[in-house]
Amino acid sequence: MSSIKLTADSGGGTVEIKAPASTTSNAAKQLIISADGIIGVTHADIYHLTSAFDDDANPIINNWERCDSTGCGYIGGVSAPSSGIWSFPVTGIWKVHFHIQSAALNENNAWPSAYIYTTVDNGSNWTNVGVGHHSSIDGTASWQYQQIDAYAMMDVTDTSTCKFKLVSINDGSSSSIRTQGNATELQTFVEMVRLGDT
Repeated sequence: MSSIKLTADSGGGTVEIKAPASTTSNAAKQLIISADGIIGVTHADIYHLTSAFDDDANPIINNWERCDSTGCGYIGGVSAPSSGIWSFPVTGIWKVHFHIQSAALNENNAWPSAYIYTTVDNGSNWTNVGVGHHSSIDGTASWQYQQIDAYAMMDVTDTSTCKFKLVSINDGSSSSIRTQGNATELQTFVEMVRLGDT
């Protein structure tokens, strides 16, 4: 098995890159190293709602907080939204995962939904690129909980114009459909991961 061994400038350590033991073709694989010398994921962050709200929110503006509970962490970091609009710190292909925990009380025909809207012209035009729905069809006097997910893969070519917003539509009586939030638990949250270069 052939390999390339690199020696660190100081400390005496080495890094070794090995080819596979065998292959059926002349496969070409690309090792991607970012401009700052980091191999792999350079940015990953997660924010969550710290409190619940009733009625619709387009976009969700208030009570976002980076996860800071025991064991939480992030790489690179994404800034909190400005008036509900999220920006990216660097260009690249970004995955956005929006999760809502919805709660329903005495609702027999409710359709709570999660939407991800993106813009490439700094908000002049918005496109719904990710959506998730759930239904509450057996209303009771006890709270029922639904898990809703929406996903988007965004090609961020310009950090000043490529942005997104998160929307929660609580279809039903505003007093009986709720978007959940919690100070320590990830009930409603957004996860942002940079997968690679644009």
